[in-house]
Amino acid sequence: MAVYLLLIFLFSFSTSLQMSDSGIFSIYNEDSKLCAQAQNSSSVITTTCDEHNEFQKFRWISATQLLSMALKLCLGVLTKNDEAAITLESCNRTRELQWWECRNETLATHGKDLFFNYGKGKGKKIRLSKGSGKGSKWKIHGTADNVCSQRYEDIYTLGGNAFGAPCVFPFKLNGKWYAECIPRSDEGGSLWCATSSDFDKDQFFGNCPLKDTIHNDLWKTNPVTGTHYQINSESLLTWHQARKSCQQQNAELLSITDLHEEMYLLGLTSDLGVNVKLWTGLFSALDSGWQWIGGSPFRYLNWAPGNPSVESGKICGTFQGRNGKWENQMCDRKLGYICQKRNSSDSSTIISGDLKPFKCPREWVAYAGHCYRIYRTPKIWKEAQSSCRKEDGELASIHNIEEYSFTVSQLGYKPDDELWIGLNDFRVQMYFEWSDGTPVTYTKWHHGEPAHTRNKADCIVMKGEDGFWADSACETKLHYICKRKPLAEESGEAEVTYPGCQKGWMKHGFYCYSVGQLPSTFSEAKQICEENKGYLATVADRYEQAFLTSVIGFNPAKYFWIGLSDTEEQGTFRWASGDAVTFTHWNAGMPGTESGCVAMITGTSAGLWDVLNCEETNMFLCKQLVEGVTPPPPPTTTPLPSCPEGWQSIPQSSFCFKIFQGGREKMQTWFGARDFCRAIGGDLACIHSEEEQNLIAGLKRDYLHLSYWMGLTALDSDSGFIWSDGSPVNFEKWASGEPNNYDGNEKCGVFNGYNNMNWNDLFCEHMQDYVCQIKKGESLKPEPTSTFNYEYIVSEDDWIIYNHKEYYFSKEPMPMEKARDFCKKNGGDLAVIEGESEKNFVWKYTFYKDWGNNFYIGLSVSLDKTFRWMDGTPVNYVAWAPNEPNFANNDENCVVMYTQTGTWNDLNCGSVELFICERLNNTVRPPIAPTSPPPKGGCPEDWLLFDNKCFKVFGLNENDTLTWHAARNNCINFGGNLATISKKETQAFLMSLLKNAAADAWIGLNDINQEHTYLWTDGSPVYYTNWAKGSRSYYSKDDCVFMMKNPIEQAGKWKDEECKTSKSYICQKNSDPKLQNSQPIVPMFGFNNYGDDRYAVINYKMSWEEAQKNCREQFAELASVLDPYAESYLWLQMLKHGEPVWIGLNSNT
Repeated sequence: MAVYLLLIFLFSFSTSLQMSDSGIFSIYNEDSKLCAQAQNSSSVITTTCDEHNEFQKFRWISATQLLSMALKLCLGVLTKNDEAAITLESCNRTRELQWWECRNETLATHGKDLFFNYGKGKGKKIRLSKGSGKGSKWKIHGTADNVCSQRYEDIYTLGGNAFGAPCVFPFKLNGKWYAECIPRSDEGGSLWCATSSDFDKDQFFGNCPLKDTIHNDLWKTNPVTGTHYQINSESLLTWHQARKSCQQQNAELLSITDLHEEMYLLGLTSDLGVNVKLWTGLFSALDSGWQWIGGSPFRYLNWAPGNPSVESGKICGTFQGRNGKWENQMCDRKLGYICQKRNSSDSSTIISGDLKPFKCPREWVAYAGHCYRIYRTPKIWKEAQSSCRKEDGELASIHNIEEYSFTVSQLGYKPDDELWIGLNDFRVQMYFEWSDGTPVTYTKWHHGEPAHTRNKADCIVMKGEDGFWADSACETKLHYICKRKPLAEESGEAEVTYPGCQKGWMKHGFYCYSVGQLPSTFSEAKQICEENKGYLATVADRYEQAFLTSVIGFNPAKYFWIGLSDTEEQGTFRWASGDAVTFTHWNAGMPGTESGCVAMITGTSAGLWDVLNCEETNMFLCKQLVEGVTPPPPPTTTPLPSCPEGWQSIPQSSFCFKIFQGGREKMQTWFGARDFCRAIGGDLACIHSEEEQNLIAGLKRDYLHLSYWMGLTALDSDSGFIWSDGSPVNFEKWASGEPNNYDGNEKCGVFNGYNNMNWNDLFCEHMQDYVCQIKKGESLKPEPTSTFNYEYIVSEDDWIIYNHKEYYFSKEPMPMEKARDFCKKNGGDLAVIEGESEKNFVWKYTFYKDWGNNFYIGLSVSLDKTFRWMDGTPVNYVAWAPNEPNFANNDENCVVMYTQTGTWNDLNCGSVELFICERLNNTVRPPIAPTSPPPKGGCPEDWLLFDNKCFKVFGLNENDTLTWHAARNNCINFGGNLATISKKETQAFLMSLLKNAAADAWIGLNDINQEHTYLWTDGSPVYYTNWAKGSRSYYSKDDCVFMMKNPIEQAGKWKDEECKTSKSYICQKNSDPKLQNSQPIVPMFGFNNYGDDRYAVINYKMSWEEAQKNCREQFAELASVLDPYAESYLWLQMLKHGEPVWIGLNSNT
């Protein structure tokens, strides 16, 4: 920690360094044309907008909190009532009175229909109002965006000592508050932030990500390729958080596309252990195969043995330190990661997108400079290649989303096709190349592909409804796609026309399509299409989507309007033509919560859909029937069969629905729930109308407050929400403030029982009940027999035997120290969890047994914030919960597992919790020796020995008193901590020392982490207390505990107070065996000084009168006890003898 402190305080407060996307804005009221301004802590007013006025600048600092940049205070209210004034107060993430949520163009207090209202005129206070109309509509000044469009995004730190934790704003440094990252002079061009609100107290920090800086120690550059790499091996982030961290630096998670890159990375990670796993960009979407996130082709394979695992939910990939092998993992694991910035000049452009007409041979189809044809005579791969070459071509190579979309949509591709393409790994196993020698720049693998069966599947086919790719045995006879250059001698500039379509329109299936020539608003585009006897384009299926992607993908315009919007009814998307919505293709974060019109994007995300403001001007796509063609009639509607018993539906729906509930033994993760629903013949519930939503809200629930999994998910961070059954996302019913993707990890949807079954996004690994659907008329399949499918046996002494270990799951909570003693007495220790499968077993066992919420495991956190298993096992696996470990109050040195999620949390070792013991599966189990007490030792000069610990009182005069946290830091610097009092004897000893203190004295007890739960800051169990009358009021916010010095009658009693008060304090530390000559504080014989008096215990029994005489013969008196300090001192002296002793108090007259 000392090294960090030296670095941190070298500040250069120049303002030249800036992070992009700061998220600072002014709040503008549309009705009054005025801006919100923080006047003081009790007043926020409206006034003339001034972009240079710091008091008009705000930013989101969490999903619910708005910060004044000038005052470094958060917007809130004192009470949730109509006309309550908006105030500013110290930011507190847990305080609901500071929580705000956007509702369309308004800003509302959390959970109530009370709205941020402009206060009826310039200079008036902004207040809460019941009405969401006049005065309640707010925008970001200078834009048409609502206040929530600048939502807070966690800023993940790099380096430092916080394991990649996000910045916390505002944070306090040297008593001053900061609401942005601030510069450091010791590392050129870098910014830093604290990761807790009080850096002065906690000292946790990290570097802030910068968009354009790669010339620092965090990045390493491959001298051959110019690619930059950043190894964040000390961070602990989930896959989605790690990706966000890379993107915050204009980078992406690592992708590895050849062996040379693999070897360079092995050099960078050679100092890491083989068990170190780092996140890469390896990812498998629910409906497609393995890919590198960010667009690099997945053409090189280096899986570790046994990988990729087929276990549900393991869709994110890691790179193993030292050997470089890849594994697939659950995306919620907390790991380090590798960021990558590729050299922009390194990209290969294969197709220019030049759509000028050219000539192809008969039966070949032209596209972007090449000609293509499907041959339907089955051939093995080599024969297919020879056939293409005879036509001056080659088996097709596909280099981008546009070319892929063309092959699927314009060559007559069929859903049951299996077609050879030119990709193969003949030359180097597990390294795929195109047979025409062009670079591999794009791949589109089927789910579970490439299967990488060595020496058996070297050739690639395009197959299935989507035309995704799979490896296959090259000797299989299949149809194939050829590709060749155009007939150069017949190329020309004549415009291509299509029979049945107007000039300039293109044909696909039964329809003609036109690209609008001038940017227009949505309504203008709709009108232009209708004037040309068409309508804004609809997209009925994946093939029509692929065709349109191939048409617009190379266009320089960013967006093209299509005919979808939810302007008539927010959350319900409809085609302007009135067609049914049968397909959707949303971009990342879409369809979102803002009402609008839908446009198709171009570029690297070509074809995906975004919801935009309908008044934006964009290009557009028109559509009309081919002249003379009658569209196929809609399918005839026949009465739908009834639902199975216990399932419910409505006439408008093709599906039946049922809630699966019944206590913890029935609950599942999102993946488990989906697998269960599919096993019985259905899927998780997918909702497409208000009527279906109302049906779900009316289903009988055992507990109205629970949440229930639905089929909605956004696991692929490059695209938007999808339903697990593949149906269109054309309807949404989010609860207020949702989806918020809390902590960057909420990727799965639930029906929220608290909120009339409206929707919420949630961490996919939560255990929940769920709603299944099954198509009407489908037969139900048998339900899986058990949700807990682990085979275990119970030993004679009630331990659970699983694999090579035995576990004991306690039913009685106790502090960690006592729990560990129990484990050791029974031949074990607190549990060591060494991998994902072991974690899943102990997690699900505790969850389904429903014995409690937290269980101690054997992981401990040292003062330097490193982790270790208590039995010495190396730490090769961790499963931290979101925002953990947070080292709250610097005294969380033990770890529990949450039974709800199986993830881990650090907490104070004195907390009383359930626990898990573990021992090897042996027939003879001798008890493990209990933890040995520390060897006896002595104390440094000026420290006093008691019960083998050393103590010292600081603050003997007023100038030396400190706040609680400063006092604790000082004790830690001495190698100890604030004093722990675990028994009456220690209390008496410290009481005897208190006499010399200048004021009341801090001890280590506090309830900083959890209100009204008092724990010792060194993690010791709370076995003894000595509270003063009136302490620990339920309404008190005082968190730190001191020993009272005054009034004298209460001296030594404990009381709680604000931690920032300065007091004397008592430090303790372990004795030092090298200092054996220390004298005990209570000698057995002779007179000893205490204060201004001397005392001696006479070890002979006699009457009171004889004792008085004996004392006087020694020129002394029987002891008078005139204050509680002397009483404590004398009581300790008496304990040494174990007998009552006479004192001078008597009733003789």
